[in-house]
Amino acid sequence: MKMAGEIINPIKRLYLAKNMEDLQKQMTSRLAVPTQTSDLLVKVSQELLKIAKESETNGDQEKAYVLFYKYCDIAYVIRNSPEYSKDRLYYDSMVSSESIKDAFDRLKTLTSELKKRYDETQMKQDQIEHNSSMNLESESAKEKWETNCFTLNSLITCSDQISKLECQLDCMSMT
Repeated sequence: MKMAGEIINPIKRLYLAKNMEDLQKQMTSRLAVPTQTSDLLVKVSQELLKIAKESETNGDQEKAYVLFYKYCDIAYVIRNSPEYSKDRLYYDSMVSSESIKDAFDRLKTLTSELKKRYDETQMKQDQIEHNSSMNLESESAKEKWETNCFTLNSLITCSDQISKLECQLDCMSMT
C-alpha cells in the first residue's frame, strides 16, 4: 500500500521461496517466547514494523511479507500477555490497533502480489522446461529421421548394386 508522496523502488526478484506455501512454512511457529517481557517485545515489534515498511518501499516484497507477518505475530503475543491486561493504554499506544490493521492490510496486498509473481515465475519455468523437452524430442526425432534416411539411402544403394550385379550375372549367362 503506497503512502502519499512515498517512492517505491522497483520490485526485487523472488529469492526466499518458490510459492506462498513455502514462504508461509518459514513462519509457521509463533514467536511466543515466555522469557521475553512484553516491553522487549514492543521494542522488537516497532523495529520489525519499521523494517517491514522499508523493505516494502525498497521493493523487497518477500522480506516485507515476512516482517509484517512477524509483527502481527508479536502483536498477538503482546495483546495476550498478562502485562497487556494490566496496562492496556500503554501497550495500545505502542502497538496500536491501527498499526496492526495496516500490517494486516499490507499482508493481504503482498499475499496477492506475491502469489501472482510466484505463479508467473512457475509458468515461465514450466514453459522453459516444456521448450527444453520439445527441443530434446525434436533432436531425437531429427536423429531418428537422419538414421532412417541413412538406412533408406543404404538400402537404395544396396538395391542399385544388387540390380547391377544381377544385370551383370544375366549378361554373363547370356554369353
